[in-house]
Amino acid sequence: MRKLYHFFSEQAFIYRFTLLASPWRFKKAMLQRGVAAEQISYRHYLHAVLLIRCTLSEYTDYELYGKEDDVIRQYLTMYRKHRILSLLGDRHAALTITGSKKTFNSRYSDFLGREWIDCDTCTREDFIAFLKKHNEAVFKIPDAFQGRGVKRYTYTSDADAAAQFESLQKQHGLAEEILLQHESITAFNPQTVNTLRISGVCINGHFRLLGACFKTGCGKTDVDNLVRGGIGCAVDTKTGIVCSDGFDHDLKTYEKHPVSGLTFRGFTIPHWDKLLDTVSKASVLCEKNGDGHWIGWDVAITPQGAVIIEGNWNQGLTLIQCKQNGKADLLKNILKEENYKCEQC
Repeated sequence: MRKLYHFFSEQAFIYRFTLLASPWRFKKAMLQRGVAAEQISYRHYLHAVLLIRCTLSEYTDYELYGKEDDVIRQYLTMYRKHRILSLLGDRHAALTITGSKKTFNSRYSDFLGREWIDCDTCTREDFIAFLKKHNEAVFKIPDAFQGRGVKRYTYTSDADAAAQFESLQKQHGLAEEILLQHESITAFNPQTVNTLRISGVCINGHFRLLGACFKTGCGKTDVDNLVRGGIGCAVDTKTGIVCSDGFDHDLKTYEKHPVSGLTFRGFTIPHWDKLLDTVSKASVLCEKNGDGHWIGWDVAITPQGAVIIEGNWNQGLTLIQCKQNGKADLLKNILKEENYKCEQC
C-alpha cells in the first residue's frame, strides 16, 4: 500500500484533476463549517473552481465563499502548486526533501542541532546507550508523513529499550534526541516540539519567503500537525509576530491555547532573524543539492536560535494561507523576477 501511495504521489495524478463536489456534498460541507445560509452558493463555488481549480476543502479552508474574483485569485491551490513545481523542475513527492528522514538528517546535519541514531546500522547496545544518554527520545519512521509513526519515549530499563529497538528496527526507524526548545515556545505545550512552517522559494541562490505558520500541539498526541490535533496560527513574515487566532484542522478558532491558556495573537517568535537566516542557508543548500526550489521547512526554536526538523516537497498550503492572504501573486512575482513564465499557474 505504501509503495502504491509513493508511486501515485510521485506522478501527482491526484493534482491533475479537480473533482467537483455535488450540490448535496457542497451544502453539507458548508453547513459543517458553520457558514451562514446566505453565503452558501453552489454557483459561486463552481465559479471559484473555474478561476483557480480549487477543491471543496480549499474553498472552505480559505473561506472563499462570498469573496470577489480578485481575492479568490490570490490563493494557491494544490493544482496550481504542482504546475509551479513542474515549472521549477521540482519533483512531485509527498515526503521529506530526499524521500527519507534518514537521508535528510545525513545531508542536512549542520542544521539539525540534535543527535540521532539509525536502527538499521546501529547495534542494540548502541541504541540502549543512546537512550540512556538522552533519557528521552523521539522515534520516527523514515518515510512516514503528517506526524504518523512519531512516538516520544522515556528510558525506563535496558530490557524495555531493547524491545523498542526490535520494534523500531522492523520499521527501519530512527531515534532522535529531544530538542530543548526556547522557554516561550515550550510554554504553549511542553509535550510537543512546537514548530514553525516556513515556506519559501530559492532560485539561483536567492531565497524568498512566502509564508509562515506557528504550530503547537494540544496534549493529545506527540506532534503538532493539525491533522493530528494540533493548532496553527499565521505569522507576519516581516516581524515574526503571530497575527491571527489559532485554528485547527476543522477551522475551529482559538484565541488562547486550550491547554496552557496562552494567547496566540501578538506572540513574538523568538530569534526570528536567526530563523530566517537558517532557513535561507538550508534553502540555498537544498537547491545546490538538487533537492528542490520550493520547500516547506519545519523549524524549531531553541534557546540559541533555530534548527530544522525537516523539509517538505509536497507541503500543504493551508498553513501558509489559512486566516491570512493568499500567496499566488507573491509567488508569481518571484518567478517572473527569475524569468519564469507562469501565466497558466
